[in-house]
Amino acid sequence: MLLPSCVLYSNHTVSETILMKCFSSILSVVLSVFLLVSCGTDLYLDQPVPAKINMGHGSKVCVTSSFSRYSPELVSQVEKRLINSGFYTVANSPAWADSVLHLDLDVYRDRTYDSDDHRDNKKDKKHHSSSSDRYNVHLTCRAVWRDGSVLGVKTYSDYFYGKENFPASSLAREITDDLIPHMGSYSVNIDTSSEKPLLEQAANACKAGNWSQGESIALQYVSQTNDPEGYFLLGVIARKSGNESKADNYFRQAASLAPGTSKYARELERGNELRNRRQMMDAQTGE
Repeated sequence: MLLPSCVLYSNHTVSETILMKCFSSILSVVLSVFLLVSCGTDLYLDQPVPAKINMGHGSKVCVTSSFSRYSPELVSQVEKRLINSGFYTVANSPAWADSVLHLDLDVYRDRTYDSDDHRDNKKDKKHHSSSSDRYNVHLTCRAVWRDGSVLGVKTYSDYFYGKENFPASSLAREITDDLIPHMGSYSVNIDTSSEKPLLEQAANACKAGNWSQGESIALQYVSQTNDPEGYFLLGVIARKSGNESKADNYFRQAASLAPGTSKYARELERGNELRNRRQMMDAQTGE
């Protein structure tokens, strides 16, 4: 009677061993993918963001709105941000304004969000309790010049929980970001894998704000390896310093060494895009 028991025990042990090997293999693959995805250093560069609705630098703007319990708070936030920008002045009456910015605000309760089950299963980013009603926001901004010509129209959507949590500040920021030229940023990723310690050192120096040091190390790196990623980093550094022609040359060099690499081609295209944005922003600001 002992033999079957031993055989069963042996089979169980073999099964466990197989399962452990499978688990180890899967874990190894997952870790490899994670390292591949997470590998790299992100660097951030400035980019001009022209106004999407341009009402004229220094012009007087009157902010009006449709009737809503939330309108006064939103109008106040928008006016405050316009004044603080120094790009526009704010008029109290359309009669004294060069242009009118009308905020057509519609806030309504989300009836599809009434059940507790729906709330529990809903995966959104905003904190709420199961006892809070959800409200949706639809906002249309229309900018009209004093002669009645429409300067632009933009729509915005948002939502909030509980009647007292209307997102006036975040909506005002979205609106004024579209009305006021400003500087934004975008990120590029430098492939600094474990096989490229010198390139990683260069990228980390840039990330810490030591762009000149990063450039020196990157030049040393490409002289030793001729790696396209090194030229890509040099292009990023040149763009950071405002030397677009030098940046384009480095990006072309990277693209010629690794044809078909999308991020090299993308940065070459972005050069023209940034130049167009800069010209548009200069025209809007009068510089």
